[in-house]
Parts: sequence; structure tokens; C-alpha cells
Amino acid sequence: MFMKGQYMLNNFDMQNHAHMIACFEEAIALEPSFNKPYVGLCGAYTWLSSIGVFNPLEGNAKVEEYLKKLLKINPYTPEIYTVIAGKNYWIDWDMASALQNCNRAMELRPNNAEAFVMKRPCRHR
Repeated sequence: MFMKGQYMLNNFDMQNHAHMIACFEEAIALEPSFNKPYVGLCGAYTWLSSIGVFNPLEGNAKVEEYLKKLLKINPYTPEIYTVIAGKNYWIDWDMASALQNCNRAMELRPNNAEAFVMKRPCRHR
């Protein structure tokens, strides 16, 4: 279920956003300690809020809800900081915080491609 949700997210499948979210939620129901579906939900709500599918305030609340759960599972998960950076960048428009969180993600996992890609626009604003 996680892979299905991630596939739709990676393909920016806005038409099936409800199914994407349901896949991540079902993955969590099957294995609540698996952190990747939480990361997927945070990414989905960040992206969908940034393009107007969800109200940014509602999307931000969902991201915060899943971030809290993710932090309880493992606060040293590098993806947490890429999620926070995405939220900083796309919802909060806080480029300095986004860059700081990208750097933290890369400290935890130096080959973190997502943090590296996100870091580029943060540095140039």
C-alpha cells in the first residue's frame, strides 16, 4: 500500500489524490511503526496544499499531525527533515528554515537526494 501511494505521489497524480492518501493510511494501519507512509502522507499533504487541492491551513495541520507521529517512531529519520523543509518551503514560504532542515537531513544521510534537490532553490531565493 505504501508503494502504491508513493507511486502516485512520485507521478504527481492529482486526480487520484484521495486514493493516494488512502493507500498511505492503509499502510499505517497495517504496520503503525513503519515510518515511510507517514513521510508519504506529509509529502502528499504538502504538495496538494501547495497546488490548491487542500487549503494550506488544513494541509499544514495534517503535516503537523503526521510529523508528530513520525517523530515518536524515530526522531533520527532523515526524511523527517526533508518533510519539514518541504513544509517550510511550500506552505510557510520560509526559505531559511527550509535550507536549515535540508542541511540537517543531509547530515543524517549525506546521499539524501531529495534534500539535495530541495536545497538548491532554497539557496537561490
